Amino acid sequence: MILHWFTTENLGKENRYLLPFYSDIMVEEYIAGREFTVLVSADPLSTNDTKSYKPIEYFSRRERI
Repeated sequence: MILHWFTTENLGKENRYLLPFYSDIMVEEYIAGREFTVLVSADPLSTNDTKSYKPIEYFSRRERI
């Protein structure tokens, strides 16, 4: 779920509303620009075996319209 807040006051109100429904909430500062995500996986039986995959650019529904 992605939610946008424009003021600190609204952020606090939304957090108080969401906390009873979710055990954890992650809040990040919005940085204007393109957004990418990268999947990184690891073999649980090996301490040195990790793999990263090709970055994927994320587009919100608002950007697709």
